[in-house]
Amino acid sequence: MVGADAGIEDLWKGFFCVASNFSKASETVHRRGDLARAVMSSTAIPGALPPVILDGDLLFDGGIFNNFPVDVMREMRGVGTVIGVDLNITKARRLEFDEVPSGWALLLDRLRPRASRRYRLPSLPALLINSTVLYSMSRQKEARAGTDLYFNPRLEKVGMLDWKRFDQVVQQGYEHALQVLQEAGDRWR
Repeated sequence: MVGADAGIEDLWKGFFCVASNFSKASETVHRRGDLARAVMSSTAIPGALPPVILDGDLLFDGGIFNNFPVDVMREMRGVGTVIGVDLNITKARRLEFDEVPSGWALLLDRLRPRASRRYRLPSLPALLINSTVLYSMSRQKEARAGTDLYFNPRLEKVGMLDWKRFDQVVQQGYEHALQVLQEAGDRWR
């Protein structure tokens, strides 16, 4: 039985999650202990959710250090096929102007209808959240090579906290999965 007090050792399957350890400036891999606190520490997005204190360490979102922990999975005993699901956008975003516009220009641009806006810069919250995972994202190309089956559905224009589009994202993920599995089936025959 898995409840709020259940330890990871109580699970019937092996489990791990990665948290960023602010106290030690490193990643922490949870394999046992309080499941709820481990998952909360792994998903505590800086600025959006409070960090978790565990064994005297301050822990938050594991994506800061290792957002695609294929290396941790490969180190686990008894692991066979590694399936990776990567929700990061892999397409580079180019800007059509040379300097960041003035505050007034940005304000006036925001007053225009969305379709006719000139400046498409990330919002401050998006910039802060995404800047925290840049190091982790730089490691992902290497991590992708460690997967046996890799999923990366195109979720362009969907923010990390864009819950209103949940059903759309699920549908996009499902369609992408069908495509990847078809291609994998063709390769493995």
